[in-house]
Amino acid sequence: MSSYYSSNLRILVAKIEKAPGTAVSKFDNEDFNVRIIDPVVTPMIETDNEASKYATGDHGEDESIMGAQSATIEFSVKMSSCPGDNVSKPAWWKFAEACGCKVKKYEAKDASPAGYALQPKKSEDVSTMTIRVYDFPRGSKTPAACYTFAGCMGNMTMGAEGVGKPWTAAFSFTGKLVSIDEPEDNFVPELLITDKTIAEKMLNYDLSFDGIGEADKSVSQKISSFLLDIGNEISPLIDQADPTGYAYYAVTKRSPRLSCDPLLNGKFADMYGSWKNEKTFSVTLSPVSASANGTAGFTLYLPKAQALTAAIVSREGLVNWELNLKALRNNGAEKIRDQEVTWELLVGKKSIEVETEEDN
Repeated sequence: MSSYYSSNLRILVAKIEKAPGTAVSKFDNEDFNVRIIDPVVTPMIETDNEASKYATGDHGEDESIMGAQSATIEFSVKMSSCPGDNVSKPAWWKFAEACGCKVKKYEAKDASPAGYALQPKKSEDVSTMTIRVYDFPRGSKTPAACYTFAGCMGNMTMGAEGVGKPWTAAFSFTGKLVSIDEPEDNFVPELLITDKTIAEKMLNYDLSFDGIGEADKSVSQKISSFLLDIGNEISPLIDQADPTGYAYYAVTKRSPRLSCDPLLNGKFADMYGSWKNEKTFSVTLSPVSASANGTAGFTLYLPKAQALTAAIVSREGLVNWELNLKALRNNGAEKIRDQEVTWELLVGKKSIEVETEEDN
């Protein structure tokens, strides 16, 4: 057996905490249920003065004092939705919940789920999770290192890098570094992937801006890529009584931005006028009919957006806009009555007949 760790064998498991900052003590196989891509951990221990030196009459430096312990954990997932005839909440949404998103369930009259949606809500500003990362030496089934991070919250981006490319969510979490050691009981969760739905891809999707131009009509756009940054600012609650120096991390600010590159179509003055005159419009990215995968697909909706920048560039030999859109507090539009909801990611369908809040 080799004593060197293989990066290809690394695994990541996570679970929402019952009490913010209190590490989950027990993980089960059911917690290893998301297909993670390239998990990277960066431990951080603060130092009082890297160039610490006493007045000793020579140039020799002395010990620095090491203090608070935290870490960043970064990874991505390919965004699977759910089978078209079996609407359910995707397993990877637990990471979105730890980015301050609330799960909303839309029900039909018979109480069957019509769809599920992610929405940014201030009620979820403190929705922390414990993350564990395991590293294995080559040729071993037992991990030699287990990194435990508690009180974690993060930021999320969602998008597709090109036509036909998968929808991908990238996560960046910050939490307190509880320990790096060997698991005491040598228990390692076994991979349990009940959701085998293939990742959604940007095919058969329509992007429309509703409220651009003099007629304020919905105008379909042709894009090659898009990215929604939900714009979370994550800050610690400092606690000198905790061995790490922190109680937990939480969302302290949200600044969501959507970037996309639609071809210039219609009147040039429409987008330019909206940009110049602070005109707002809604944005909808949704399946044209059935998803290209035969799944329920995603609908990304911004009820009220404003162009912050609108560069004029080119792609595939055609002129296009390079837009950076600000997702604003909405005005109580029919599709989203909650005015604090600046964006929504929906899987399945909406039903205005019955709406319920899903418990985390």
